[in-house]
Amino acid sequence: MAPRGQANGPIQRPAVAYGTSRRRLWLAILIGPFAWLAYLQIVYVLVPWACRRPTGAMIALMAAGMLALALSTAGLVLAWQRVGVHGPTRSIALTGIGATALLVLVVVAGMLPVLLLAPCG
Repeated sequence: MAPRGQANGPIQRPAVAYGTSRRRLWLAILIGPFAWLAYLQIVYVLVPWACRRPTGAMIALMAAGMLALALSTAGLVLAWQRVGVHGPTRSIALTGIGATALLVLVVVAGMLPVLLLAPCG
């Protein structure tokens, strides 16, 4: 007999939770590339403005970089949370970690010229 308050047999997990975790993993994989793409487009749009108003534009360029870095890091955290699960979910989580870790480095590398070089130089 099972102890009072516990059911017999294995614990049944709802299908909604499994589908939600898969969606979160795909979000973890895709959020990094989309954040980097948006950052790249924003930087290209803001560079002519940065030539005319260097101080305000540099703040906007750094804010865009920080936002892309935060989104990529959020994708990394989402993927990291599901590494302990076995099966296909684990391989998707490891792919998400690899992809978003690479994109975090790409965003940081994209922010370096903004920090080190003049926008019109």
